[in-house]
Amino acid sequence: MLRVVSLCGALCILASILQGCGDEVPDPACSSYSKGGAGAVTDATTCDTACDKGEGIQTTNYGDHEFYGTSGLDLPAKGFTAAVPVHEQVWRFVLAPVLCDVDVAMEEEELVELLPPEFTRGVVLMDFQCAVVPKALCGELLKLLGPLSEDLKHLKRVRPEGTDLAVLLTETPREDVLQFLQNREITAATVQVPRFCPLTASQMESFSRYWPVKKFVPSFQPLKLTQDLKAHFGHLRRLAEDAGGDAGGCAMADASGRLLVACAASNGVLQHPAMVAIATVAEDARKRYAAQGKRSREEEDYLCQDCDVVLTHEPCIMCAMALIHSRVRRIAFCNENTDFGGFGGRIALEQCPNLNHHPRILRWKITIQ
Repeated sequence: MLRVVSLCGALCILASILQGCGDEVPDPACSSYSKGGAGAVTDATTCDTACDKGEGIQTTNYGDHEFYGTSGLDLPAKGFTAAVPVHEQVWRFVLAPVLCDVDVAMEEEELVELLPPEFTRGVVLMDFQCAVVPKALCGELLKLLGPLSEDLKHLKRVRPEGTDLAVLLTETPREDVLQFLQNREITAATVQVPRFCPLTASQMESFSRYWPVKKFVPSFQPLKLTQDLKAHFGHLRRLAEDAGGDAGGCAMADASGRLLVACAASNGVLQHPAMVAIATVAEDARKRYAAQGKRSREEEDYLCQDCDVVLTHEPCIMCAMALIHSRVRRIAFCNENTDFGGFGGRIALEQCPNLNHHPRILRWKITIQ
């Protein structure tokens, strides 16, 4: 949102109120008109008479500019001319500096983590039976109910309801529970509760509006994208863009931030930028091992373990699987590949539970400011 200060001009500045001739203009209001631009009308004339004679012109001051005219309202200082002659209509003009709120759409790229859907989904509600009971009966009812099922452990069993307590029963209450309520003239009602456990603070706030939920801290936590981390990935992105050009490129850095390779695709249908980068790192390692005579202890892990990879385009499924097998730590890309993308474009391999390594996936997304 930009606030633009504009003076009188072509846009949202000249406010006009059309006033028809023929209305009685009593003295002294008529003095706002002049005859031929000289002298105010002081007699009890009418607007209609002034217009018929071509003498009814209103003078409006804006700074040092005065606008006069008999066959039309000329604005020579600004180069505007009113299209309606004075003898047809009299126009009142109000000219003043105007503050206009102008919505200007501005695109901005932001680096975000592509999280599993359970971290970003909204609240999903399900029907559940509930009974409002006096506090004295709550303990007895809870013993009869037993615990909630594992997939509903995120729900709090009781919430205050005035001076009483609302107790979640079950999706379909048992006969003994219904008999307990019936004997005490308590009727069960249906409420809606969150079906899934909240995993983020925003979900916690949203889900709790429907029914109280317990705080749960999952082992998987979203990355904290600090300015330093964004700058690190931004630097690798520029290297990938410089190396790949329009065809696309890849840059890889080790856990310390040291650049290992920045490359483009090579000849061959399988030599995509990610595959070339992995092959380059492997070849460099082979040369080191040949010079040393053996593989050093610190290099006994996977060749690309804990590396950061940035690509100009989302890697295809083949390249995505190769990066996962190489044990890279974080992968960021710019352009989505909806046809063959392996990190969300076509399939999200990083979310496959059967794989034993799950890198963090980031992407630059365009946001509208």
